[in-house]
Amino acid sequence: MKHFIFFIFFITITASWSQIPNASFETWQSFGSYENPTFWDTPNDLTSSFGKIVVSKESNLVYDGMHSIKITVVSSLFGNLPGIAVLGDFSFNMSTMSPSITGGIPFTQRPLKLKGYYQYEPNSPDNALIGIFLLKENGSSFDTISADGFEPTTTATQWTYFEIPINYRNSEAPTHMNILLMPTNRSIPRNGSTLYVDKLELDFPTSITFDENEIDFKIYFNNSSLLFEHDEKELLHVEIYDVLGHLVLQKLVDKKVETFDLPATKNIFIVKVNSSRASKTCKIVLP
Repeated sequence: MKHFIFFIFFITITASWSQIPNASFETWQSFGSYENPTFWDTPNDLTSSFGKIVVSKESNLVYDGMHSIKITVVSSLFGNLPGIAVLGDFSFNMSTMSPSITGGIPFTQRPLKLKGYYQYEPNSPDNALIGIFLLKENGSSFDTISADGFEPTTTATQWTYFEIPINYRNSEAPTHMNILLMPTNRSIPRNGSTLYVDKLELDFPTSITFDENEIDFKIYFNNSSLLFEHDEKELLHVEIYDVLGHLVLQKLVDKKVETFDLPATKNIFIVKVNSSRASKTCKIVLP
């Protein structure tokens, strides 16, 4: 029995775009004695009760727009208090004196890399952390799809470009994304270490522009195979890629129905169909 697969056409020619909310830290929310960047969580609600602010809006050192984010470590009667900014939820258990970071924003894509700009002033020896985590919600917990990071250790007094390749542990689509920004080694936070971050972006695989009415085809799933069906009068060149842009299969199709046997370990593919006059691209998610 044939099961028609829902597929989404990509109509953009751009290879990358930002799906990170408030990625240049332009908007901030006031909570009385402190501010947090919109969509991001920080320990400011806790540290402000000690008269300390560890994450703040920076208006002098800016790469993009009017603001960047400044994250620092400050000393207190309770020890050094490290700043953290996350897209998930930051909390602190007072009974165990331990912080925790959970969740993230809803996110179902598989980007190639996280990139952006930073400045760093470490109280050496120290290291900052810029990390990205793609997660899949599993009941009350989260499974890790990928966890990658960049740890600068040296002073950077000019805006410095960074990029973090994303290495996937499996072929599953995430349900959430979390990004973590921290200016110090979490085991030994050093007073004064400061990290500035601006203009975060995600890179995605390149898509191809097409006229939706140029090529007509349908894709079905039958057991472990894709059935490609079309009504074109010419030879079609079909390429199938995984979500990282690696070519999995390609075939010249001269029949009205063609079968593609796909790797059993993957369930998300990009299909590119080329004729002499047009190209069309779609993403398929197998059941």
